Amino acid sequence: MNEEVILSNWAGVKLLVLAVIGWLYSRAGRGIDGYIWGIKIRRRVILPAILVGAWLLSATIQNIFTLKFLLVTLLTYPIMYLSMSVGYGGNTLPEKIFRRGAYGLALGVAPIAVAWYFSLWNMLIVNILVNVLCSVYLGIKSGITASYEEALLSVFQFAIPIFLI
Repeated sequence: MNEEVILSNWAGVKLLVLAVIGWLYSRAGRGIDGYIWGIKIRRRVILPAILVGAWLLSATIQNIFTLKFLLVTLLTYPIMYLSMSVGYGGNTLPEKIFRRGAYGLALGVAPIAVAWYFSLWNMLIVNILVNVLCSVYLGIKSGITASYEEALLSVFQFAIPIFLI
């Protein structure tokens, strides 16, 4: 297989990974498993680990894996963890807008080390804009169920980062 076919197939795998991330994020928000740790574990620990794993596998497939790249991706993991720890609920409209905006900004900036490594500043800016706008809009205006909102929110959070590599 030529490189473009391999990358096309890998893009399909990344889309499937995004679907799994959306499903896990939505399930965690519902506390479906009956354990409070399920929310924190899935959202803050497991989902960033899935992203980092996809990055490392992608770099290996594309023959661009280096020790420096490994350090950059491992640096991104705690940043993602911290950004996913930002609360986004609110009681008033201004509070919801502010908290959702802060949450979107934190997640938009989270892959900064990978953007720096590949000089993908334009994609980082797009990621910030998408995360802030989608987080705010879905939080105050979407009209869809909370489960669907969380699934969509997670896809927006991880869609651009997963394709940085």
